[in-house]
Amino acid sequence: HYGHLQGDDCLRDVAKAIAATVEADNARIGNGAAFAARYGGEEFAVVLPMASAERTAHVAHSLVDAVHGIAIAHEKNADWGRVTISAGGAHLPQASGSIASLFRAADTCLYQAKDKGRNRAELLHLALGS
Repeated sequence: HYGHLQGDDCLRDVAKAIAATVEADNARIGNGAAFAARYGGEEFAVVLPMASAERTAHVAHSLVDAVHGIAIAHEKNADWGRVTISAGGAHLPQASGSIASLFRAADTCLYQAKDKGRNRAELLHLALGS
């Protein structure tokens, strides 16, 4: 709607908000292991090694709030009037060798967040062997 240049600016601002949220969480937890990366197109991934389910949920909701808070105007988003994100997350209590399954679960949650009205996070706690 706004063109490629403004779209790129928007993605950069969203990326900065995501990175700042992850950096703040790293500072709060003190381990510095979490990181964010662009996953493709307008999708980002945040990896929280050794995080509890509660921390995973806290960070996911903080990401939604952070992007909403930068208040990038978007007239096509009738519900909010600004750019928002939908976040999907998955928590696995222990490494099980199935990173692809973890990303698939997070992607499923992302689409649940979109279906439930956007500007929200949906999370799934996976049991070992899922």
